[in-house]
Amino acid sequence: MVGRLISHYKIVEQIGAGGMGVVYKAEDTRLGRQLALKFLPADASQDLLALERFQREARAASAFNHPAICTIYDIGEFEGRQFIAMELLDGQPLDQLIGGKSLPMRQVIDLGIQIADALDAAHAQGILHRDIKPANIFVTKRGVAKVLDFGLAKLAPMHRDTFGGTGGSAPTIAESLLTTGGLAVGTVAYMSPEQARGEDLDVRSDLFSLGVVLHEMATGRQAFQGNTTAVVFDAILNRMPPPAASVNPEVPPELERIIDKAIEKDRDLRYQTAADIRSDLQRLKRARESGSAAYAAAQSASHTPAGVSGSRPVAGAWPSTPGVAPASSAPAGTPAASTPAASAPAAVSAPLAQPTPAPASASAKKSGAGLMVGLGALALLILAGGGFVVWRQMHPAEPAATVVAPEPAPLAASQPAAAAPGAAAPVIPAPATPPPLSTDATSTPAPAAPPPAEPVVKRKPATTATSKESAGTKTATTPSAPAPSAPKETDPVPDAVSAASAALRAGDYDQALGLLQGALGEKPASPGAPEANLLIAHIYERQRRFDAATAKYTEVKNRYSTNPVAAEALVRLADLVQQTKDSNRVQAARQYLTDAVTQFPDVAIAPQALSMRAGIEERENIKVTDSTLGRSVPAALVSYRQLSERYPTAGVSEVALWKLASFYEDLKRYDLAAEALGTLGTRFPATRYDAWWEAGELYDKRLKDKDKAKDAYSKVPSTSRRYKDAQKKAQQG
Repeated sequence: MVGRLISHYKIVEQIGAGGMGVVYKAEDTRLGRQLALKFLPADASQDLLALERFQREARAASAFNHPAICTIYDIGEFEGRQFIAMELLDGQPLDQLIGGKSLPMRQVIDLGIQIADALDAAHAQGILHRDIKPANIFVTKRGVAKVLDFGLAKLAPMHRDTFGGTGGSAPTIAESLLTTGGLAVGTVAYMSPEQARGEDLDVRSDLFSLGVVLHEMATGRQAFQGNTTAVVFDAILNRMPPPAASVNPEVPPELERIIDKAIEKDRDLRYQTAADIRSDLQRLKRARESGSAAYAAAQSASHTPAGVSGSRPVAGAWPSTPGVAPASSAPAGTPAASTPAASAPAAVSAPLAQPTPAPASASAKKSGAGLMVGLGALALLILAGGGFVVWRQMHPAEPAATVVAPEPAPLAASQPAAAAPGAAAPVIPAPATPPPLSTDATSTPAPAAPPPAEPVVKRKPATTATSKESAGTKTATTPSAPAPSAPKETDPVPDAVSAASAALRAGDYDQALGLLQGALGEKPASPGAPEANLLIAHIYERQRRFDAATAKYTEVKNRYSTNPVAAEALVRLADLVQQTKDSNRVQAARQYLTDAVTQFPDVAIAPQALSMRAGIEERENIKVTDSTLGRSVPAALVSYRQLSERYPTAGVSEVALWKLASFYEDLKRYDLAAEALGTLGTRFPATRYDAWWEAGELYDKRLKDKDKAKDAYSKVPSTSRRYKDAQKKAQQG
């Protein structure tokens, strides 16, 4: 066939073959594009069942246009053989991508969302795929999933007769296993229970198969295994697969919940639509991507909206140190040169933009401007006085300050009345050295009046003095009161982190980056800089700019090596390096995770880092010498043991104990395995594992310790599926 021209398609090479056809790479001579031609095998051209299935695939796949479904361009016949012209894909089938190893959780979730979306589109058109499995899902080099092979597709019961189909009934077991147009034997492992029983199907059958595929992507193992078809069918109908997290500790609990709900044997308790699975996976993805410590705290904290923090109200300009009185508090008879009244408004208005007074000649021409300046000054004085009153109420005068004064001279009419006999004289705050008097309208001096007799003030930290005449020496002074503190400089970074987090949730990556980079440019030494830089790295990762993300995470861990954000940067680096083709990626990932645990043992992400390291070690079958057991053991055993001992209450410790028991059992250390299971059952009473049952079995059958076995059986909870069996064994003598 290679080199032949079929219609306007020129065959380039054969790229695949299977039970339902041979696939060639071809060139469309009219449009000049590469595509794939799928031919029905020559010996199947006369098989009516195979021909119907082949044509059904073409009709079903061409019924809709979806990015996660392989596009059908044309259908035709050449020399008595049917062919389909379809999209040419560059990548590999999902079963080859898995290759017996779990995929990264990010990729599992992304592919799951795409496949669920494709099924939702197919189901909306009334089409059931009925053969969802890794071999029928193609993953391109860009990470895009493509659902293939609608050869078994039929119409959902509510959409019958669209293509002349007969409905949604499943193929019989005989059809599945014995005919060339049926399922391959390996496909049996992905059937739904109702499909295995030959019952009528609906969209929920595809959802079960999707759940099985998710389980395999997350664990690297088929959910339902067996040496024969009968054993596989029995597993599908009667048994649940091992929890995904027990096989791969990196599986998050929410993903495990989604998988378990998808593979529920009772279809009424299963997901009802593909859109529901897609939504749950999307929520999980959002939670994982927005769950970093860098901005999880920022989301929960209350920040002033960006752009507001720079405003400073007049009341906020008052210094916290007493001793500077507002203009309204100065006696009217006090000379302007020695009274801080004139300088107080200037101090209050210092942070604010003030108009520059015009020359006298200009003000004569523009009296309106002068009036406005005067009104503004009056308003500032009123605000200053009000602020001072509030401040005085919040900061009462120190009782230690006393005044010893001679009889006051007669007061001018404009001065306040003297205090009643026996009453304490009013305390006059001792100001710091006043600044040069302002020439604007706010510093108009008070009318001159005869000065009162100078009182002697005894207070701290105000200046004290004795009369030159009475002491005969120079005036002794103590250090003056501290000058009013300037308003604190605004830090824009916390607000930027908050606003960028909101933009990130909305998918506006460019705006989020702009906010963070702008704030860091303004205040690079901000206390919030570590979180802001970590968030920038996270945004790069969301944008799939993995090189930029790696560089930024590396910068964070190096620059903020003692800050807890460095721990999260190390964990993210461990995840990213595993996606590369670096020959040392496994060693590098383990080292990153080890550094996170050893350098930051008390941060929240440390248990997760240790669990991730154990998962890598288990997947790669790494061996180490264990000083506790005195022999070579799986490195994951040591990591799981450390996890269960260091972080006994962490959620991942539950999985660690279960895995630890399995490793001990493999090493025939049944005593340690039973002990780990007992710890699991005690520490996590609501555990999803049958810990006490398994412990009882080890004590009974391996260790021959009937008393401990009986005790373990008696602790099996009533929620366990082995509860009745355990009760019988516990009651046996």
